[in-house]
Amino acid sequence: MAQGTVIMFQEFLGSLGLGEFNLNTDTYKIGLTNATLTPLTGAADPGYTAARTTNYSANDIGTAGNYTSGGADITNTWAEAAGVGTFDAADQAPYLAQHASNPTVVTWGILYNDTDADKKAIGFLDMGGNFDASTGDINITWNGSGIFTFTLA
Repeated sequence: MAQGTVIMFQEFLGSLGLGEFNLNTDTYKIGLTNATLTPLTGAADPGYTAARTTNYSANDIGTAGNYTSGGADITNTWAEAAGVGTFDAADQAPYLAQHASNPTVVTWGILYNDTDADKKAIGFLDMGGNFDASTGDINITWNGSGIFTFTLA
């Protein structure tokens, strides 16, 4: 995977079909984690709390420097036009500004629903290995076509 690639969890689609996400009004965050638990597309019941079977918050890099445990909100949007639904967010440069006290091992970004009490996860970002946030900024630039789309055939 290339650095910054967004991979969706398989379970997200099922949860979306059950109405467990409101892509327009819910608040979404990106929690940064270390390399201890590698996200997998087929992870069972993924989320960012101990209430989930696969709990990525257990590997959160922790509050330090400019990072607050659990991550920051993304400014997301949901739009539909001509049979294509697009979930997108504003680019964030920086998402995490360089700071000497920032964590030195950031491996994954977990995109999850913070409005949901169970913090269900949507997908994850690959940081391309262990990134040292004390030596550089973490910028998030989403794909110009959106984070993900649904297209009616």
